Amino acid sequence: MLTAEDRTLLSLVCGYLGQALHRAYQTDQQRETALALQRAILGPARLPAGFAVRYEPATRPLEVGGDWYDIVELPDGRIGIMVGDCVGHDLGAATVMGQLRSACRALLLQDASASQALTAMDRFASFVPGAECATVFCGILDPATGSLRYSSAAHPPGIVVRPDGNVVLLDGARSLPLAIRQDAGRTDADYVLPPRSTLLLYTDGLVERRGQPLTEGIAAGRGGRA
Repeated sequence: MLTAEDRTLLSLVCGYLGQALHRAYQTDQQRETALALQRAILGPARLPAGFAVRYEPATRPLEVGGDWYDIVELPDGRIGIMVGDCVGHDLGAATVMGQLRSACRALLLQDASASQALTAMDRFASFVPGAECATVFCGILDPATGSLRYSSAAHPPGIVVRPDGNVVLLDGARSLPLAIRQDAGRTDADYVLPPRSTLLLYTDGLVERRGQPLTEGIAAGRGGRA
């Protein structure tokens, strides 16, 4: 037979268990909402021939962050390619990156060059809280010729692996992150991808290592160790 003290103790234990289960349920619901949001705004699931993407989730449990990509087929047959990274690893960063991705896609569909798109995004990002210091690689590829015209807002350089195994860094046309300065002086650089070459675009999480400069991680990636 339970005493009054036993009933009081059980009541307290049940109360703590109920609170813990409620918090776990809320976390699970937040994670499901965040994943649905991420899938909706991260980037297209259907890609042009020859393209592939891989997204590694950010900090658990929400598994969302500011990394994003987009690939858009333009009316003239060229293909717009974008990879970006907003500051932060939470739901707020995910909403910011969704706005930047949509803005960049709209600009390229209006026939803007890569540098023009980033210049316009400077102005746009200055009105979006949390968009400051975002990095973006924006390129326009002509699949018929392999010609790539690109511009970078302080994003890690693209890596081209040529058919002979040699590696080229696309480190031209680099400038400041978004919304740092209105007259950032965005420019374009050109590179012609050889047939059967591979272009790798990524965010700093792929090459960033604790206690090491980012340049060392990029160099390791060039050697195939990232």
